[in-house]
Amino acid sequence: MTEAFVPEKFKQAFRSYYWKWGVAWGVSLCFILALNLDKMVRFFESLNAPPDMVSDFISTGEIVIAGLFANGAIAIGGGLACGFIAIGGLMSIGVIAIGGGMSWGIIAIGGTQAWGIIALSGLYGFGPVAIGGMMAIGSQTCGYLSLSYTRRCKGRHKFSPYHQDDQAVKFFTHFMPKLKSAFSSTHNG
Repeated sequence: MTEAFVPEKFKQAFRSYYWKWGVAWGVSLCFILALNLDKMVRFFESLNAPPDMVSDFISTGEIVIAGLFANGAIAIGGGLACGFIAIGGLMSIGVIAIGGGMSWGIIAIGGTQAWGIIALSGLYGFGPVAIGGMMAIGSQTCGYLSLSYTRRCKGRHKFSPYHQDDQAVKFFTHFMPKLKSAFSSTHNG
């Protein structure tokens, strides 16, 4: 009895995880934008520079939830956020970085690009081959451990419908058990 890999089952299981991550990312982004919407609207409506313009655009402190640019231990900004935990609408830089566009951090979650030890991204997740991370998950990935549902999967250990490296399969199926459904048992008679 051997196990055969079924690409369609893999894609279905992968997409279920991918949709959950996408919904979580989308809800987070909406929350961030809602927090900063008032300040953004006031900025774009006024052409003159009000006295509190600096506080509207650049905010600093331990816990910062304001401004287009936020910098602090926990920073949530409309545009750019830098901090230990950084959540930015467009870009974020931090140990834990969540950004609508690009993210850089140990754990990075980005809409279009993410660089980090663990990089989760909508389009591009970069690992050690290009940037120095360990794991890349997305449609077009490049990392030491890469999980992708397309042919554009680069890395030392890859798990995709087109390439199943033993170490990558073992690692990803441990943390995402639904991916095991891509393997079906066949009887050799």
